[in-house]
Amino acid sequence: MTDDGLPTPPALTTSWSQVSGPGTVTFGNAGAVDTTASFSVDGVYTLRLTANDGALSSSDDVVITVNPAPPVNQAPVVNAGPDQTITLPGNATLDGTVTDDGLPTPPALTTTWSQVSGPGTVTFGNPNAVDTTASFSAAGSYTLRLTANDGALSSSDDVVVTVEPAPPVNTAPVATDNTYTTNEDTPLTVPAPGVLGNDTDADGDTMTAVRDVGPSNGVLTLNADGSFNYDPNPGFFGTDSFTYHANDGQADSNIATVTITVSSSMISTGANSDVPMVGSVVGNYLDTWADDGIDEAITEQHSGGRQSTRFDSLQHKWTFNVPSGGSVTFHINAWVSGSGDDGSFAFSYSTDDQTYVPWFTVSSTDPDNYQVEIGPGSGTVYVQVEDATQIPGSFALDTINIDEMYFATHGTGNVTPIADFTYDVMGLVVDFTDASVDPDSLIVSWNWDFDDGTTSTVPNPQHDYTAGGTYSVTLTVIDDQGAANSVTKEVTVSAGGALSLTATGYKVQGLQKADLTWSGGTTVDVEIYRDGQLITTVPNNGSYTDHINLKGSGTYNYEICELGGSACSNTVTVVF
Repeated sequence: MTDDGLPTPPALTTSWSQVSGPGTVTFGNAGAVDTTASFSVDGVYTLRLTANDGALSSSDDVVITVNPAPPVNQAPVVNAGPDQTITLPGNATLDGTVTDDGLPTPPALTTTWSQVSGPGTVTFGNPNAVDTTASFSAAGSYTLRLTANDGALSSSDDVVVTVEPAPPVNTAPVATDNTYTTNEDTPLTVPAPGVLGNDTDADGDTMTAVRDVGPSNGVLTLNADGSFNYDPNPGFFGTDSFTYHANDGQADSNIATVTITVSSSMISTGANSDVPMVGSVVGNYLDTWADDGIDEAITEQHSGGRQSTRFDSLQHKWTFNVPSGGSVTFHINAWVSGSGDDGSFAFSYSTDDQTYVPWFTVSSTDPDNYQVEIGPGSGTVYVQVEDATQIPGSFALDTINIDEMYFATHGTGNVTPIADFTYDVMGLVVDFTDASVDPDSLIVSWNWDFDDGTTSTVPNPQHDYTAGGTYSVTLTVIDDQGAANSVTKEVTVSAGGALSLTATGYKVQGLQKADLTWSGGTTVDVEIYRDGQLITTVPNNGSYTDHINLKGSGTYNYEICELGGSACSNTVTVVF
């Protein structure tokens, strides 16, 4: 800007002003020719510079185009994904997201996964990928961080991964062979845990028994809890077996063998004497006891008279003492040697040595001519052999040979025991008494289950319950042949005061009386029972006289119970 200096003295002034534009203009120094201008918004602005010398003025405009301000760089937005739980040896799938404004230019966005915390080491499938996987060296809680950087700014987000330990590796159970014994024609019942009793599972898993093969000589019912029932085939004795395996719900065990020895119940009875009657004898009854190659031989003899009319004859008998039992069979190995022209011999038996019953005939010449016949029963039995055919004429003499001869008495089989028990309740204390019987053998095992998680193996246990209530008590007994039987009874106990009873019996003018005295009990009244029947309800004052008023002898069982039967005394027996 220039001026002529007039008027005198000079008084030149300058000023900047906004002529137009979309926003506001702020001048650094509006009176200075050279200054700055700032704009509130972008657009086209016209600015004017005006000069005044006190008398005259002039101006000039300038057009300024204001462009928008360049965008401001923002940090990336990061989301590491939701927290998650995995189980070893599995991996975590990381599903992150990252967004960015593309600044600065050119874009230079990078992402990185890192471990913030955790008990073990984390290995990322690709630590620079937003979506990747992570594996963990140990169980625990891990914090993982996803970080994004645009070259100028960075941001991050964390995700928590809970790593559960790997489930334990299941160990297959181990099954162990078992042996049992029973008698011929006697079922074998084995209670739980049965065959599983000696099996093991390292993980403590519950095992079940599964039958595989067998048995061959009986009928088997094998239960999952290891108990089983084996019923040998009629008349079988010897060794039988079956196989099974244990399963823990995930794996099978090895195959185990259960061997069952079935003892013969047969009693073998040989002859205790013999009576030679007609014929010549080599050996005696002792040679007929066993199949040992030494036999008793009886040879015919000729009758007197002319050869055309004479005949051959033989008669011999043995005595047996046959024991009682089940069925009786007669076993014999007998054969004929000699000419064979008329060689057949008839056997018969008698129980009184008077009347003989025809039985069977031997004519075979085979030294292994075994025969089994139905026997007559027990007691003294006479067995007789005679010529079956007596043909007149001159014939060579024949011989009957006896190498093994006996009566077999078969047992009736083991009888299963009968489980039973009685009990006396005194508050929470119960005295149990075994009342089981075994008709033909001995009870050797007692197994009590008191229904409160406790057991006992003594015949007559005393048990203290910790709480009142009704319990299902089970007694299982096993005899010396392995047969078992169980009984369950409901037993009610109470935490109230224990009742203790005594009783004295006497007679007045021949009539029976019983004085009952007791202590304990928490109810106002008590019930009096005779032989299990309620006879009266009386105040709980500790005494009562039962006027039975019968004559003669008698036995009575008394019991005192709290009203309602929640707790009872011991049982007392009065005998007249």
